[in-house]
Amino acid sequence: MKWFLNGWTSAAMLAALMLFATCLAMPYGPPVALFVNINQWAADWPDALWSSLTLFGDTSVMLILLSPLLYFWPQVIPALIAAIPLGTVLSLGLKAAYHAARPSAVLSPEWVHEIGPHLTTQSFPSGHTLTGFAFVAVLWVLSARLPAGGLRYGVRLSALGVGLGVGLSRMAVGVHWPNDVLAGACAGWLAGQSGVWLSEKWQRYWQPWLGRVALAVALQLLCIWVVVRPLDYPLALPMLVVAGLMPTATLLLFWFRSNQDHPPI
Repeated sequence: MKWFLNGWTSAAMLAALMLFATCLAMPYGPPVALFVNINQWAADWPDALWSSLTLFGDTSVMLILLSPLLYFWPQVIPALIAAIPLGTVLSLGLKAAYHAARPSAVLSPEWVHEIGPHLTTQSFPSGHTLTGFAFVAVLWVLSARLPAGGLRYGVRLSALGVGLGVGLSRMAVGVHWPNDVLAGACAGWLAGQSGVWLSEKWQRYWQPWLGRVALAVALQLLCIWVVVRPLDYPLALPMLVVAGLMPTATLLLFWFRSNQDHPPI
């Protein structure tokens, strides 16, 4: 567990301090001008782009979209699942504590470009950004085991780009202030690190071949629920279709491999 100490402990402490500072700043109100500038700038880009990025911040969608990693990089999915408890406590706890109004409840309609559902309450923190940065933290920490060089940095920069994109999309669709996104990112990092730590402790359950297959089956069932529930962002339907195919593709990978002489253990 030494890999999780020192630098990673410092990263968690920094994220916790930033989250605490963001909470302390709440009585001063949200940065309205910054939100308006970002939201109006984002309005020049396709709504489908922001809808797809914001949908990636949905925990269920993220898990089914990334389900092939159960085969190619097994620890990512268990770590993301293990990040859910702390992420849920931080998200729901802070939302209940602050009951912050969303931009559409504060600003007149001409100042908010909205995409998707009209939301007015429980703005702080951004739960989608929390999920996005849990993904960043999981890949950032686990990629430390990859050889130093292009692959490791490519994984980290790609993950960071996705996380930032999810956070930006929450302002682009008009439902979160910048401080909501910052708090969500800090909470997500903490949740992601906790998920990696818990997945290390529980690896005897997910690491064996049958454990990974069981997770793949669970994600297939989750996929059915995701597909039949109402879609808040209809413009993200193509992404949802792709995500819906991933659990089936993952099960097929395991099935093909199981037909070989020596399936991995």
